[in-house]
Amino acid sequence: MIQELDEGEFYIADGGYKDANRYGITPTGRHDYSNRQKAVISARHETINGRFKFWGCLRNTWRHKPERHRHAFRAVVNIVQMELERGLQAFQIEYDENDT
Repeated sequence: MIQELDEGEFYIADGGYKDANRYGITPTGRHDYSNRQKAVISARHETINGRFKFWGCLRNTWRHKPERHRHAFRAVVNIVQMELERGLQAFQIEYDENDT
């Protein structure tokens, strides 16, 4: 993923993906508005991950042929996408890129 980042671009990750802030940052929601904004965005993303975990695709060990995992995960992603499109929305956030 880091090969796809532009100069000065970074990714937001939780504490498990720390890389000494070389490419990723871990917002805590403390200190300033920008950090709080990033923490809220991260929390919203985690609500979507929680929907994947409901189906077990990010929670359980895959015990079938590896080539089947792609199909199962894609099915779950499509179900979650349909839920979003049909009204089961994630919480909305206000984000102003100029405030970062």
